Amino acid sequence: MDPENAPESTYEPSPEFVRALAAANEPVTHANAKQHEAAALRAVLEAGRMMEEHPSPDRHLDEELTRQLGAHQWAAAITCYEQLITAATTRGEQGLVMCHQLHLSHLLAALGHHEAALKAARAATAVARQFDRAYAAVCLALESEARCLLDCQDPAAALACTQEALQVVGSEPIAQTSRARLLILRSRCSLALGDLTTVESDLAEAWPLLDPLRDSLLLAGVQAALAGWHEVRAQWHRVRGELPAALLHQRLALSRRRMVHAAPQLQHHVTAPSLVGTLNSLAQLLEEAGEQGQAAEARREGESLLRELDLPA
Repeated sequence: MDPENAPESTYEPSPEFVRALAAANEPVTHANAKQHEAAALRAVLEAGRMMEEHPSPDRHLDEELTRQLGAHQWAAAITCYEQLITAATTRGEQGLVMCHQLHLSHLLAALGHHEAALKAARAATAVARQFDRAYAAVCLALESEARCLLDCQDPAAALACTQEALQVVGSEPIAQTSRARLLILRSRCSLALGDLTTVESDLAEAWPLLDPLRDSLLLAGVQAALAGWHEVRAQWHRVRGELPAALLHQRLALSRRRMVHAAPQLQHHVTAPSLVGTLNSLAQLLEEAGEQGQAAEARREGESLLRELDLPA
């Protein structure tokens, strides 16, 4: 089916969902952080209810995919994602195509297939450019593409993707976490390219966007962004020869990564690689500090996580 001629959906979001989104789009401060978190929870719950009322025509594939992911049947899950992408493409449902491509990219990255993950992320970006006039989906896809480029050891190309996303990300309060993530991602690219000045300025800009929600246990995206913030800060201190400060921030990053990994709404094959990466970076810093025993313990924990999920080391 030609996406341009696909039939328009008659689905309308519920009034409760619209109200929850409006509340979540209020400027976030320390004073209203709890209300913001509650609004986000209402939006998630209402979205789930609406999905139950309007089940996907691919529900059987979705259920099979859930089973495969839970059983660590990674090859079968990749095939299932490909089937979902084909089905959604045939119906002209570009938003679903983009989501499935991004989820496939995440799985491929977790399996260490970085070139294939990049290909899926680029496909998601291409689809998002076709249908997303508000640019939220484009930003999300570009962010995933940039992370894949970093995995492929191409920080210059990753920086270009991140720069584009930062140019189009929304300025409204509901987009502040996305902007913070992109700033932290740009700081990762800049760190890899040796631009410590941009690292420092991007971290300084990102912090106030995340700090009001630092105590939220529900908003895993905020916690993951805070973990990333501390990880980059740790490496910034390491490059400057400030090992105690680097260890402090790496340990703070680890505590945030543990929170994300424990979030019940997230799949462990998505959260585990980041947690393992944080553990390995901590181990490297501990080795440099002469703490060989603690370093070995951190590495063993990471290896155990990967074994539990049948993911490559």
